[in-house]
Amino acid sequence: MASSEQFIQPPVVLHRPRAAVLETAGANDHKNLNYGLELAGATSEIVHLNQFLSGEVSLEDFELLALPGGFSFGDDFGAGKILALELELKFSDKLVEFIHHGKGVLGICNGFQTLVEMGFPFGFPSARDKKVATLAPNKSGNFESRWVRLKPENMMHLSNGETLMLPVSHGEGRFVTADKEILKQIEQRGIAAWTYCDIDGQPTDEFPFNPNGSDNNLAGISDSQVTGIMPHPERFLHLANYINHRREKIVKPHGLIILEQVVNYVR
Repeated sequence: MASSEQFIQPPVVLHRPRAAVLETAGANDHKNLNYGLELAGATSEIVHLNQFLSGEVSLEDFELLALPGGFSFGDDFGAGKILALELELKFSDKLVEFIHHGKGVLGICNGFQTLVEMGFPFGFPSARDKKVATLAPNKSGNFESRWVRLKPENMMHLSNGETLMLPVSHGEGRFVTADKEILKQIEQRGIAAWTYCDIDGQPTDEFPFNPNGSDNNLAGISDSQVTGIMPHPERFLHLANYINHRREKIVKPHGLIILEQVVNYVR
């Protein structure tokens, strides 16, 4: 007769991928993002840009590179531009190798601005003269700090057409492209990940639902391996972060859902 021990299944231990959260002068969300990635199932640590550039820490040892929000280098000459130039000039080869090995890159707010300045989603990382998009100043002319509703497009689909709530905090979040053909390519490639929407879940360019006036109401782009998003998932990691979570019957923090999706890809 078989013993009961034969029917006891060992617990499933999921691999915790190593994530590096990039710290730079002016970054202010690196600790939140580091904490969020840990909650999402990664083994995460904060690494200063200079540690990578000096060789003290190797990018090869990680499976995910995360660029947090903030005001890198004071947003001098435009949001994310100096950090993008620093990475292109001093770290481009390492990034190319990192991506070619199938590893993940995440950019949030200022991190998304940096990725776009480097050529994402076309030819990232690339020479600056190939850049076909940018994150321009908000149409309102103001720094917008508010909760927005997002409609998942190519990832993180929720049941029953649910939408995501996340906070935004930016002055330059309007995703614009060099021409309409670029927008068409984004749609055809299926990398438009989230769009700003109204309370009925319909994409809209109406303010304040769309806080910046982005082309095609784009709030984020992802090809699964490289993900960029303007709203802040790392600021909605616990239900108490969002005052209306009971009224909207939210059972899991929406920011954590997004970070788990990113971690699951590299896992």
